[in-house]
Amino acid sequence: MNTEVDMPSERFRLADEKGLCPECGAPMDEIDRLNENGSVFVWLHCRRDGCDGSWLGKISCSELRSA
Repeated sequence: MNTEVDMPSERFRLADEKGLCPECGAPMDEIDRLNENGSVFVWLHCRRDGCDGSWLGKISCSELRSA
């Protein structure tokens, strides 16, 4: 577990905002993307061997256009 982040809600916020694994804090890779009903769903999986951490993020299409 990443010792810099001690609260579960903080772990998940960092996973969502920075692409870090909510389980171990390692960087994550995008493995799938789906466009549905005006939103983009992005599935991320941990790069670290032996970690099963994953994250599903939702981004509105309007956020993507303004970025």
